[in-house]
Amino acid sequence: MTIDDKKETGDKPAEFPMQLCELMAEFDRQRTTETLTPITTGFVAIDKIVGGRYPGELCVIASHSGVGKTSFVLSSIRNMVRRDIPVALFVADYTYHKGFVDRIVSSIIYYDEQETPLKPEETPLYIDLQSHMTIEHIGHEARKLVQEKGVKCIFIESLYNIFYAEGTNRDLLAKGEVCDKLKQLAIELKVPIVATCHMKFFGDDYYLDRKFRPTLTDLPYGGVIERFADTVYLLNRPDLYGITEDAHGESLVNILEVHIDKNKYGHGGKERLFLYPSTGLVAEKRPIKKKPISKIPEFFKNDVKLDDDIIN
Repeated sequence: MTIDDKKETGDKPAEFPMQLCELMAEFDRQRTTETLTPITTGFVAIDKIVGGRYPGELCVIASHSGVGKTSFVLSSIRNMVRRDIPVALFVADYTYHKGFVDRIVSSIIYYDEQETPLKPEETPLYIDLQSHMTIEHIGHEARKLVQEKGVKCIFIESLYNIFYAEGTNRDLLAKGEVCDKLKQLAIELKVPIVATCHMKFFGDDYYLDRKFRPTLTDLPYGGVIERFADTVYLLNRPDLYGITEDAHGESLVNILEVHIDKNKYGHGGKERLFLYPSTGLVAEKRPIKKKPISKIPEFFKNDVKLDDDIIN
């Protein structure tokens, strides 16, 4: 929100320049308002670092293919809708198919013995799947969802396909404009926008020299995404490179490392989550057992396996 916007809404605008004590007082005043109240991710360890997702924030979740971006996003959405927080998911994917829809549904209704099963018709999740997803389309639909459905957080998968749909796949300046529009949309709607992005891959030898640790320099498009994003999560799976234990002998099998390498609202850090192969979900602890799903929608019944244990 700009100073002019505050004048229109009746809020008293801050005067600049301000002395340090005045700036601190202004920040405290804004922090107590609804516009600066973060939405926790549901991952306690992650929330301790970032504090949650803030209205007006543009968050980018990046990794190489197959590491766990979609699992992390669907688990984040699951954490929110199970707290009755309305969420929108825009899937900008040219290859989406029934299997992906099945994965979304099974991820949301899946539950263990500590959870109450969700009914799809009562789940506050709104999904838009398009083979040609543009910023204009996202903006138009997002405004309606926020106004009519009370959506509090927007997820987008993925930035690459939006760039392609906008015809900006070869123009860095135009990519910056796309990211800027997403950031401005988050500010306008006062909701966090979380978008996924693929990272560049240079070969195993390159990552071996860096102990297989992704960094912001691995983001594509010449730093355009990093420049506009408020927070950047870099995901990593050490076991994909054959690293099954850390220096302390802790198992790294099915471990998803979450590196917060940029955080406008605080400090960075790293946390480890568990990625369960049989469910495709990410969590902080290993559930002992799960209840069987009593009723599975017919359109994906053949694709869901009902094991007794989450970890084999």
